[in-house]
Amino acid sequence: RYIRTIPKVGYRLIAPVTLPEDYRSMPADSDRWTQGSPYVGLSAFDARHAIVFCGRSRMLAELLAAMRSQIENERSFILMLGPSGCGKTSLLRAGAIPLLTQANGFDGLQALSVASCDLAAAHGGDVLTPLAEALAGWTLGGRPVLPPQSTAQLKAVLAREPESIVADIEAVFRHPAGRAFDDRPHAHLLLTIDHAEALVAADDIDADARDAFARVLRTLCACARTLTTMVARIDFY
Repeated sequence: RYIRTIPKVGYRLIAPVTLPEDYRSMPADSDRWTQGSPYVGLSAFDARHAIVFCGRSRMLAELLAAMRSQIENERSFILMLGPSGCGKTSLLRAGAIPLLTQANGFDGLQALSVASCDLAAAHGGDVLTPLAEALAGWTLGGRPVLPPQSTAQLKAVLAREPESIVADIEAVFRHPAGRAFDDRPHAHLLLTIDHAEALVAADDIDADARDAFARVLRTLCACARTLTTMVARIDFY
């Protein structure tokens, strides 16, 4: 529609290109990329690339709308599915999260803290350790959301009684730092889970490990102040 590929030559414009008469005097955009090539190859874009991440406006709007709807419906879980390399993680990290974590969030939808769990880091079938490491990073008003403890201790809590962390989350929102969000029902603690296909694709993750992980997710998804967004390859769905 706009350019044509010329075999072994390159590209040719096939649509007229016009510029405003005073374009030379127009101020330069203050958000300029100065960190080398903005192309990350097969890696995912993240928050650092937010100013150069473009072309996904419609999908980003749909993702944000789904997040808001799930919170309002008290089903605080989003599952992002797509082929490998289609940009699922980039949409979340470079598109949604920078908007959700900015001051006052996006139209009231705000991630007060982000915990990132990557199940590609799970070893020996242990999926609760990376989850515990992620959840330990939640903070609110400079205070940890969950009681300070070792990863092993938090993992044991998640395995034994995951429901207990809901009490910790509710308690931190009763603290003055949390009470500031009483009139903002869409402000939440965000948990992202990447490479979730490992739960069904990895040979060393057994049914007991999956059940324990699912129990924690069900607990978090029933909590009014959390939102879980899981990313998985569609060929394992």
